[in-house]
Amino acid sequence: MSKKFFIGANWKLNLTKEDIAPFFSQLGPCASNNSTLIIFPQMPLLSEVGRFHETHHIEMGSQNSSATAQGAFTGESSPKTLKSIGASWTLVGHSERRSIFGDTDESCKKKFELALDGVLNPILCVGEEKKIREQGFEAVKKFLEGQLNPLAEILNTHPFFQGKVNAPLVVAYEPVWAIGTGLTPTLPEIEETLSWIRSFISSKMTTPETVELFLMYGGSVNRENSKDFLSLPSCHGLLIGGASLKALDLREIFHTSTLLSGH
Repeated sequence: MSKKFFIGANWKLNLTKEDIAPFFSQLGPCASNNSTLIIFPQMPLLSEVGRFHETHHIEMGSQNSSATAQGAFTGESSPKTLKSIGASWTLVGHSERRSIFGDTDESCKKKFELALDGVLNPILCVGEEKKIREQGFEAVKKFLEGQLNPLAEILNTHPFFQGKVNAPLVVAYEPVWAIGTGLTPTLPEIEETLSWIRSFISSKMTTPETVELFLMYGGSVNRENSKDFLSLPSCHGLLIGGASLKALDLREIFHTSTLLSGH
């Protein structure tokens, strides 16, 4: 049975316009029926990356989008504007946005809703700090509930999800302590957490059949461990940081996903 995967390459504050063409030359085409490669470059590079949308079978996303549609908000970019320059996805609530730029659960809710209004596919990022993981899984669940509750409200009220069957919804679980550290939870811990996230979201929905939920894992993902993560029953993709800056590594990770997806 085939399995659908999303592979997200979060370039963060890396690479310049001059790096783009050589990167895609090494990457090569990434065509697949069941795996989707999404590149999240710096916002000014979205159009440049978009030149390779058709030839390399990729999709583009923004690392962040605004919680307001328009107005006097210097430095912000609205979902509709991002859509107009080629983005079809946006990250919401990445831990670096939360810890450095002050994104809260409430602002993430607004960003998620506005992304849906602007016809972007939002990926909600959630994850706990090391001190919470060390307190045990009950503490992890309690923390993640706080990040997921605003999403549950959206699922039951936003027009995007009303009257539909299997509308796509993507959540990325990224334990903060695993991002860029080389540390990762054990495979059973990741599976346990992803499985719990699925159950929690389903339990909060009045009509679960309206949503098709895909869960990604992120945190020190590389070409050596990607197969282990993707092989977990509850994992439908990866959000990759440093390894996504290396075209050959990203190509290998994507190829692994195609093999596991049944093409």
